[in-house]
Amino acid sequence: MRIGSADYLRLLVRAGGHIEVDPEFPHGYRTRTLITIKAADAPDGLELKTPAGYRVDQIELPADVLEDFIHANFVRGPERVGRKLIYQLTEDGIEHGKPKPEAA
Repeated sequence: MRIGSADYLRLLVRAGGHIEVDPEFPHGYRTRTLITIKAADAPDGLELKTPAGYRVDQIELPADVLEDFIHANFVRGPERVGRKLIYQLTEDGIEHGKPKPEAA
């Protein structure tokens, strides 16, 4: 199952995080571009746990979702930090990623 752009945006806002792009991530004998969500309080990655005890500690963001965020002005950047590129949420991105109030 693949989640959509809105779900990733909610994850980012909830974590107070940013997006990190590593264009030279080691992958076997080659490198590949890795796009991940990083939490403000967990620089190694955003950890998600399920009630059954499964956990994921690196949330990979599809490139097309990052492109959606850039075109919608939900992120600003990139800012280069070493070999990595960092995208921060904009006010618009934060507003659109906030949980919607439930209807009565």
